[in-house]
Amino acid sequence: MRIIKEAKEDWLYMQLHMFKQGLLAAVHIKDDLIFELRDNGILVLRFDDNSDYFKLFGFNEYTIRHLSDMFSSYGGGYEYFDSYTASEDWGQGYLYNYFNNENKELFEEIKQYLSPELDLNENNDLISFCKLLDDTFTNRIGIITGDYSGEMDAAIETTLKEAAREDLCDIFMTDGIYQIGNSCFYKYYTTVDNLIKLYDRFNDKTSNISGLLEKLGEEKGVDNNEYNDWYEYHYHDNFDEGSFNRTVNWNLEKIKEELFDSDNFKDIEEFKKIREILSKFTFKKWYDLPKDKNKMFKIIGVDPTTNHILYEYKIKNTMDFKKGKSDLKNFNLFLFQPELF
Repeated sequence: MRIIKEAKEDWLYMQLHMFKQGLLAAVHIKDDLIFELRDNGILVLRFDDNSDYFKLFGFNEYTIRHLSDMFSSYGGGYEYFDSYTASEDWGQGYLYNYFNNENKELFEEIKQYLSPELDLNENNDLISFCKLLDDTFTNRIGIITGDYSGEMDAAIETTLKEAAREDLCDIFMTDGIYQIGNSCFYKYYTTVDNLIKLYDRFNDKTSNISGLLEKLGEEKGVDNNEYNDWYEYHYHDNFDEGSFNRTVNWNLEKIKEELFDSDNFKDIEEFKKIREILSKFTFKKWYDLPKDKNKMFKIIGVDPTTNHILYEYKIKNTMDFKKGKSDLKNFNLFLFQPELF
């Protein structure tokens, strides 16, 4: 009765003591997190929105939204691994490491036809061949790198979710608050006696349960981990190589078909010859014109349907780009007799 006299009637701390003494029925114990209070003193706490759970740990707004989105039924939808990085990885030959044996054999078969002189076991040759395919079959390689980027995103999100579950799901277990089943960030068990002990431990008689758990969350010191530095995790372990290789196989088979399709290659032997002649240039890199240092050019690629060289040129220090398209003979004229163009 001393507690009743010293406390305001709307304090949960007081209500819990009154319940223990049989002075207040369970239906009168009110708090936003109380889903059920049983006559034996067992409490079920429920977080209607997982963001309310993440707010207990002092995370910044971005991290709370990030975690909440990741665990929503719609998925996070975050782009961790952008398309530019995926294209760069292809250009450096990194994606080849994820190919299964069947796709490596198919890759070798295509290479034998297009560039038999290259050795895929040599890193520089592998890079050269990856760039050749990207220049020649841009759409096909774009599908492969797009799938790679998507699978990496999925792997990163899965890894971050595993880390967050491990860190946060049952973080209050040692404080007498237990996750119910697999209801991570949703429903938890505790008891009236345990809540009273926590109130006494923090010498706090006026907070609601969320306020009490925020003190516990602050005590855990997990706010320094914002689950943003995904590259520090072993996310590659969750990369779906099976799904990725199905995409690779489909597109490599299509590339193989297109090699022998006259609609896609006017003359593949001539195409290979032009590519070999142009191998001294790095495609999509600006060079000075040999006979006119005030102008620059870069090779975009070789159109296999016509065997024309695609390029751009401009006057130095300007943004006045012009596009060119010509056969090998006229391209040489462009390089060494630019006044004709």
